Amino acid sequence: MGVNKIVAGAEHNILHITRSHGATCVRVFDSIFPEKLDSNYLGVLVDMADGSTLLDLVAIKQDLEELLDCEVHVVTESMLSGFRSRVLKEAVAVEV
Repeated sequence: MGVNKIVAGAEHNILHITRSHGATCVRVFDSIFPEKLDSNYLGVLVDMADGSTLLDLVAIKQDLEELLDCEVHVVTESMLSGFRSRVLKEAVAVEV
């Protein structure tokens, strides 16, 4: 399933969840792993407010998985290594 189908209609809730846990910019992308492209998967790239912790990222992941009923992988730009340019190129901002 593609990112657009997973996110469609849930943008407001996605932003509410991510912002409540300290995310200041939220972008979504398809899997960087070929075996996940046809699955129910969402990559979420976030910028986090100062003082945010790993627990905030875990909370975003859990809350979004419950909302969207799919596997969610939450990352920050600093967590991207070999996939950085691809993710930054493909990531689409979540807007209401």
